[in-house]
Amino acid sequence: MSRTLTLALDCSSEELFAALLGPEKSLVELTLALDEPHSRTLMAAVERLLDLAGVEPASVGALFVGRGPGSFSSLRIGLAAMQGLAQGLECPLYTFVGLDLQAAGFSFWPGPAAVLTDARRGQVYWALYHFAADRPVRETPYRVADPEAVAEFLAPRQNLLLAGRGVDLYGELFARRLPDARLAGAALARPRLERLLGFPRRENESDAAGPGPAALIRAGKQASPLYIRPSDAELNRRKKLATGDTDE
Repeated sequence: MSRTLTLALDCSSEELFAALLGPEKSLVELTLALDEPHSRTLMAAVERLLDLAGVEPASVGALFVGRGPGSFSSLRIGLAAMQGLAQGLECPLYTFVGLDLQAAGFSFWPGPAAVLTDARRGQVYWALYHFAADRPVRETPYRVADPEAVAEFLAPRQNLLLAGRGVDLYGELFARRLPDARLAGAALARPRLERLLGFPRRENESDAAGPGPAALIRAGKQASPLYIRPSDAELNRRKKLATGDTDE
């Protein structure tokens, strides 16, 4: 049986994005915005994709999964599930960064583009891109920051685009601080998984700047979530260590 299909998944936000991709285009894409944890809906979404396309799991020859930034628990669920599928289907698994994927939707933009997603606690995950040969080229590390700090950093940029959920949340601030910037909310920055077909693929995970890569996870290796900020559990642990308040 020909294994020409690709299964892609992104669990980094409250929504679950899943797609079954052919060699050149998407066959089926699903977006689930349910009040259920991804652990309960992920495998059902995968089964639904295969059912709608009328294919068997053995038709899948590659897997893609988002590694962040985003919800800590959701990332772990998505990575673990896809690593299990990769082992069961005996096919390669690639990871990608959600900010890169969203940026890929703005390859038409002639200037710099910042993609911002919700990091909660009044902050955003973000990165700045420009575009070359219709691909996003990242100019900054992946970061987490207050919207005010992002606006200050971006203020000198001309012909600037801001896109993503962070624009919906802090649009008033950005409109005031960056009056000449074009603002595009989450509806215009949806992570279309079909664009992964155009991503270059590299042999290992790396946060180095460059065109949005998809990184191969070799057999026996664990995919690494992109944790830009420590988890709540880690922050609480550090706080206890700093104050001497331990359970020991």
